[in-house]
Amino acid sequence: MTRRAMVIGVVLATLLAACGSSGGGNGASSSEGKKYVNAMVTGFNKEKASDPSNPITRDQATCLSKKMVDAVGVDGLKKAGVTPQSLEGASGLDAMGKKLNTTQAKSIATAFFGGTCFDASKLLATQFQSEFTGQTKASIDCLAKEVLKLPQMQTALVDSILGKDSANPFSGSGANALLPAFTKCKIDVSKLGG
Repeated sequence: MTRRAMVIGVVLATLLAACGSSGGGNGASSSEGKKYVNAMVTGFNKEKASDPSNPITRDQATCLSKKMVDAVGVDGLKKAGVTPQSLEGASGLDAMGKKLNTTQAKSIATAFFGGTCFDASKLLATQFQSEFTGQTKASIDCLAKEVLKLPQMQTALVDSILGKDSANPFSGSGANALLPAFTKCKIDVSKLGG
């Protein structure tokens, strides 16, 4: 159980670091919206340069940035005190998240998990393949899809977007939430360490 919780924590951190929105008047396609999108992509490029292991591509980051601006809206970003300049640094999305409300963060999480820009389960499965040795590809793919459906995962992403320090939702008794997914996906627990 300890190794599984640790692995989920690593994967969650990977997914959250990779991300990190139609309210109001102007969306991503407006002239102001494009400034926010471009700033988010600039920040992503800086983050990617410092951490090349980030699995999100530039095209995916551009798509996700558009979805985030659409989800929160330019007006919502302005009201929260977020400027394009504040998004241009490698930690720009972290700074933005701390200024958003829960509803806005949920909108961003929905954009992240929506599958339009990338398949989050494929990103997670790639991480799982290196962590869960001895499992079949079908089992790993299944597990990634099931973990993403868990409310604990979505809540953890919202908390992370908001800049809250939150414990791994799958540590301790939270690991019990994973058991049905392990069973459904035929994860061979005898091959897991820890």
